[in-house]
Formats: sequence, C-alpha cells, structure tokens
Amino acid sequence: MAKRQRQFIIVASIVIVLLLIFMTFRKSETYKPGDTKFFESEIPTPEEATIIQPGDIEKGKKYSTPNGEYYFMLRQDGELVWAKEGGEVLWYLGSEGAGDNAAARFLKNGNICVTGTHISKCTDSANMEVPEGQRLLILKNDGRIYVEVGLGRREKTHQFYPYF
Repeated sequence: MAKRQRQFIIVASIVIVLLLIFMTFRKSETYKPGDTKFFESEIPTPEEATIIQPGDIEKGKKYSTPNGEYYFMLRQDGELVWAKEGGEVLWYLGSEGAGDNAAARFLKNGNICVTGTHISKCTDSANMEVPEGQRLLILKNDGRIYVEVGLGRREKTHQFYPYF
C-alpha cells in the first residue's frame, strides 16, 4: 500500500508541476495594443479595428473604429449600442432605462453587462470552452463587432453585428 501511495504522490506532483508551467505560459499570452496575434487567431491591426479588453465601458464615451464610421457606447439612458456615425443604431443590448447609475462592463467570460437600478442585462456571448480572460471585443472598420476568443476559428467567435 505504501508503494502505491508513493506512486500516487509522484504522479500528482508531476501533474501539479505541469499545470503550473502551463498556467505560467498562458498568463504571458496576453494582448498588448498593436498585436496582430491573439493566442491562435490573427486579429485586425490598429488601423483596421479598435480592440477593447475586458473591463469597464465608460458611460457616454464613444469607442470609435479607426475610420470613425462606427462606434460602441453606453448611452446616458443606459442603452448599450453599436451605431453608425450619424445615429443609425445597428445593434443594441436592450438596457435602455437602466437608470442614471447604469454601468457597463466587458467581462472576462466574454459577456457584456449593463447594470442599473431598473434593469440589469447581459449579452449571451460567453464561450465556456475558452479560458476566462481570453477574449477581446473587436470593433472593425467594416461595421462588424464581435468577441474574439483566440481559437483561430471564426465560428467560435460571438458576432453581434451583422448577425450570421
């Protein structure tokens, strides 16, 4: 029995060491502004798209595409929109009326949530087969907006506009 326990401890130790090495390696694979590679995906250049990392979405701030034709914004009324410059709304979350204290956040799981006094609403863009934090929100000059997960396959992204 003692021999079996030693073998188990050795195998468990090796697995733990390998996991620590893997986690350290994955931690270093983060996006830095200007990168065109995100894990296994080719992503647009800064001239082709605006790239948003998980975090807060500032209320009233326009996150515009590099060509200035489209923007992503949490409006003062609490609605989260993807719009064409000039006002045409192409996509919206349905969070209008969330309240004066409405706040938006792009979560590490890929969802984008608006929370407020009257409404709290999230997108359903989480891809559970992707490690938490391995997501970028891409705002492209051609009008597409999507969550890139770094798997190198377009069918694994969550595209908000245009709808597939």
